[in-house]
This record gives sequence, structure tokens and C-alpha cells, in this order.
Amino acid sequence: NARALLLLLLLPLLLLLLSACAAASSGTVVANELHEGEALSLLVYLGDAGAATTRPSLVWQGDALTYREPFETTVQLEVPVPQGVRADNGTAVLSALLVKQGSRSATSRYALALTQHMAQKQPLRNLLREAEATPEQRAEAAQVVPHWKPKITLLLLVDHSAFLKEVMPPFLTPAANSKYAPPVLMTDAYLLSTDYIPVNSSTDKLPLELTIKFVTTAQFGWQLQVSQSLVKQKQWGFSNKDTDDVKRIMLESHPVLFYLVAVISLIHIVFDLLAFKNDIAFWRTVDSLEGISVRSVVLNSLFRVVIFLYLLDNGTSMLVLAPAGAATVIDFWKISRCFRNTSSRRPAAQQQQGGQQQGECDSVKVSAEADATAFWLMSVLLVPAVIGYTAWSLVYGRHAGWYSWLLSSLTSVVYACGFALMTPQLFINYKLKTVKHLPWRALVYKAINTFIDDLFAFIIKMPTMHRLSCFRDDIVFIVYMYQRYLYSSHTPMEPAATESKKSN
Repeated sequence: NARALLLLLLLPLLLLLLSACAAASSGTVVANELHEGEALSLLVYLGDAGAATTRPSLVWQGDALTYREPFETTVQLEVPVPQGVRADNGTAVLSALLVKQGSRSATSRYALALTQHMAQKQPLRNLLREAEATPEQRAEAAQVVPHWKPKITLLLLVDHSAFLKEVMPPFLTPAANSKYAPPVLMTDAYLLSTDYIPVNSSTDKLPLELTIKFVTTAQFGWQLQVSQSLVKQKQWGFSNKDTDDVKRIMLESHPVLFYLVAVISLIHIVFDLLAFKNDIAFWRTVDSLEGISVRSVVLNSLFRVVIFLYLLDNGTSMLVLAPAGAATVIDFWKISRCFRNTSSRRPAAQQQQGGQQQGECDSVKVSAEADATAFWLMSVLLVPAVIGYTAWSLVYGRHAGWYSWLLSSLTSVVYACGFALMTPQLFINYKLKTVKHLPWRALVYKAINTFIDDLFAFIIKMPTMHRLSCFRDDIVFIVYMYQRYLYSSHTPMEPAATESKKSN
């Protein structure tokens, strides 16, 4: 029986091996049409995508290049901007042609848009000292104009391997003579959008840094995958800032770390969904406000609105806005659950019978008193700091407008007061000597995401206040865990007994 089971397990592998051998014996072998050490010429042209009748101009020509890897060179150019791009907001196109030396036909070619249409950056000003922009200036700043990409990388595949036509890499195209032309790839993956140069009617020439590399199949496939991923991100609604974050990780980190961040991001999304699910499940079953900081729930909802408006004002992508909006809706739903429990508790309290119901009502009362006390103490400490910061930002800071100043100030207050928002819940746990009222499953999922955010805080560029808020949440969760350990063997303290001890 064991031999039969082993044969049954190995049979699919044997069949797969036999089919691969049969395909190898009957398949078509495709080889590179270029030989190692062959002399090549590389021609780079610049043209206007909207001017079909205008011939592209030659901006660089590399002769006597040797088809051998590794090879890398960087060329600094000063190229004329096409008339259609300057006057009609057209799109500049950079084309590369690979030609065998002495031949007139191109072996490989590739084209890339050298300009991207974007709105210009809103000018910042001091709201108290500088005059407001005129309607003409605001209209000019809101215009969408071409932005020049001053740095392009050109990659040429160098590989002398022969492939079966049926299993060759997807970026290789076999010709009728069982040969393939080594592909060329131009990419702007090493350029951040903050480095783009706006183009206007008076712009005659602009700089262009062209880097030419001869790479292996693995390197070419990696760069092609990155370029296609960046294009997909644009199609999915990612903003330039989001794409720059990805590029910055790719530029400043090892490729292994890049893939690790991608996997961790996927895990972060999964735990976000699990936290939402368990948070909703917990609040659907809440029938008492015992041990719950209602003020924290209300303020957290208001803070969510501020962060959502701040993200919306900064043009954040829908992939970030959608979870923030969903969290805002859930928080306001929590408020409705809190007020429903508050209103339904009053008539019930008049008909309570038995010590257990009376004890529960007293626990709710102690929770509300502890919540109010904690918030009053934190308000005394933080309100002067908040007023001082907003005043300092107004006097010395630069903003796009009053709305932008208000949102940025409120967002900074949210990040700074997040710790204060969590403190009343810790105080309530201390007064009741129990943590059984907390949604621990949802808290654990959020805590895991917080530790993931700690990793992102070192890798992804973000505001300093947001980076500090990640470590702030770690401290609060550690205190939660300590309280869980400390009060695990305790029964909830009865408020009546507590007050009798105080009176004695």
C-alpha cells in the first residue's frame, strides 16, 4: 500500500517531466539574433506626439557600442523642447532605436512619454503678512501644464541563451527566422515627481540625463515589472506622492526589502479588514456602556473627519481615502450605538431589581465619572498647547489658504492629542480594575497594524507627527496589555464597596 501511494504521488511529476521532454524534442528553439561583441548604434529621437507631420529630431547617437554585458554610461544633454509641447500643451515623446552598425533597419525600438500633465503646485504664503493671490494668479496656478522628466534610464537586454518558443520569457518576441531581437526599455522609475520641471511657452531647452545600461534577463525582467506596476498604480488612482513613496523604497532599499514591504502591505490590509469586522461585531452586541469611554468614541469620530478632509485636500489616492472614509462611517455608527444605549438605559434603571443590575448601573456611573475626570485633566494640559501651536503656525507658517491652515493645524492637533484620546480608557480600566469590556480581538488586529506602521515609519517618507503617532500607539497598547495581565485574576471592583472604603 505504501508503494502504491508513493507511485500515485510521483505519477503526476513523471507525466509532467515526460511532457516537458517531448516539448523540448519537438519545440522550436529561438536564439538571439545579435552575437556577443557585435557593434551597435543607438539612436535617440525627441518628437511631439500630436504632430504627426513633424519629423522627430535626433538628440543623441551612440556609435560603436559593443553588445556585451555589463555596460553603463550616462550622458548629460540639453535638448530643445518641441513647439507643440511649449505652445499647445502637447506631449513630448522620446524614442530609442537599436541598429546594427552598417544596417539601416532598426533591430529594436521603444518609445516613452517624456512629459506628464500635472497641475502646478499651489503657492504658499504667510496668511498675516502676505497679500492674497488675485483670481488671475489662482487660475494660472490651477492650470494643468506639461512637466518635463529630466532623467531617463535606457536598458538593453544582453542574453545569448536559446529558448523554446513555447516557454520563452514574455518580453521576447520570436521572428520568422527563429531569432529574437533583444528588447529595449526606457523607464522613469528612478525619477520622483518632485523633480519634474514645468514647461511653459518661454521654455526653449531643458536638461536630459540619459543613462544607458546593458543588463541580464533577470535585471531586465525586474525593471520591466517595476515599470508596469507603476503604470498600473496610475490606472488604479494612486497619486504622484504614493508613487514617489514606492519609488523611494525601490531607490533606497534592496529589491528583497522592496518585495518584503509589498507583502507586509498586503498583510496590513488583511488585518485592517479583520479589525473592521471584529470592531463592528463587538459594537453590535454592546448593550451597556460599562467600562467604555464615550467621550473617546465621540472625539475619535471628529478626529477621523479631520484626517479624512486633510487627505482629501492633499489629493490622496482613493486606495487611501476609501479605508479612511469607511473608518469615519463606522465611528459615527459607534456614536449612534452609544446614544442608543444611553437612552434605553434610563427607563430600565427605574425598574432594576436585584444587586447584579444595580452593580452594573453603578459600574456605568463610575465609568462616566472616570471618563469625565480624565478628559478634564488632559484638557487642562493640552488646550493651552493646542492654542499656542495653532497661533505659532498662523504667525510663522506658510499655507495655501485659510482652509489649508485650519486643516493642517487640526491634523497636527489630532496627532498630538491621540495619546490623550486613549488615556481616559486606561483610567477607566484602572478605576474598574478590569479590562473585560474591551474589544480585545479588534485591539490585537489594530496593534499588529501599529507594529507594521513602525516598520513603515523607517522606510516610507511621512510627516514627523505621523511617525511619532505610530510609536505613541505602541506605548498605549503595551499599557493595555499590562492592565490585562494585572487585572486578569481580579474580579471587577464594585463601585459601592469602593466608596464605602473611602468613607471609612
